[in-house]
Amino acid sequence: MGAATGDDWKIERRDATEVGEGRIDLLVAERLVVELKVVEHLAPIRVAQVLSCLKTMRLPIGPLITFNVPALRLGIKHVVHNL
Repeated sequence: MGAATGDDWKIERRDATEVGEGRIDLLVAERLVVELKVVEHLAPIRVAQVLSCLKTMRLPIGPLITFNVPALRLGIKHVVHNL
C-alpha cells in the first residue's frame, strides 16, 4: 500500500473536456483521498473541493481533516460521494 502527496489531478467534464486542475493533499493506495486543513471550521467550500475530487476520481469517500481543534476526532468530516 502506497501513499502520495501533492498529486495533481485534472478536472474534466463528462465529454472529457478538461476544465482545470486540482491538488490532492494525500492519496492512499489510489483509493482514498485525504484533504488536510488548518482552519477554525470546515466551510462548505472545503467539502465541495473534496466532493469534486471524489467525483473526478470516481472514489466513494474522503476524509476532510482540520488540525485546528482541541482533539483530532473533532476535526474529521467524512465526505461521501454516492457512485
